[in-house]
Amino acid sequence: MLIMCILLGLLMLIFNKSYVLLTLMFMEFIALNVIYLYMSYYEIMSFNYWILIYMLIFMVCDAVLGLSLLIMMIRSYGHNYINLLFMTF
Repeated sequence: MLIMCILLGLLMLIFNKSYVLLTLMFMEFIALNVIYLYMSYYEIMSFNYWILIYMLIFMVCDAVLGLSLLIMMIRSYGHNYINLLFMTF
């Protein structure tokens, strides 16, 4: 079931990549599912949870960086379409 959620997140990321905000949300959804997968694995094996804390810290830093880039992009371009950002002509 958890692997299916990760694959569903990947499919949503592949098919709905027209907006930057949607792409960031789908990437966070995938990262949360991967962390939940690691957490369930560590619970079964009764390991230490330090790696999960580091992953959560990097995930929060990634989300803050992505949202700040999104705000900067919207202020400079006026939209958050991915397709219009890479047009050179």
